[in-house]
Amino acid sequence: MGDYTGFVCKVKVKKEYYDLIEFIMEGNTTWKEAHDKFKYEWIKEYYVDNFRADFIPYGGYSYNRNWLNFYIEQYKTYFKDGIWFFGIDLKNYENTIEKFIKYVLKNIVEEVYFIKTKFEKDDFEEEHFIKKPKFNFTLEDHILHN
Repeated sequence: MGDYTGFVCKVKVKKEYYDLIEFIMEGNTTWKEAHDKFKYEWIKEYYVDNFRADFIPYGGYSYNRNWLNFYIEQYKTYFKDGIWFFGIDLKNYENTIEKFIKYVLKNIVEEVYFIKTKFEKDDFEEEHFIKKPKFNFTLEDHILHN
């Protein structure tokens, strides 16, 4: 049958993506519908060939219940003042979580409070990070060339 992975995420969203997250949080919307409305190509990269794409942020939470409840009870699922939190369980067969981090979160996040996963059979959680962009110049280079 397969095992489940718990996924909790609390991030600050860049202001230019508030409408996107509000649209997704309305419920009964798909990432394809979000792509059709907002036209961000990285959304398409996320949902194409990703059967479970729409489980985020709507997946259930029953297999990692104790672990997820710790987060759900503290934060609830919400998007308010640019802060987005959700906690779910899903079968991560197509690396749905990793694709979500790579294609969606990487583009919309201004600040990460936490992004964590826990495989159903594990006794530990894993924390995920989004790398900051690297700059190929120093402040001194900028001053000298401008």
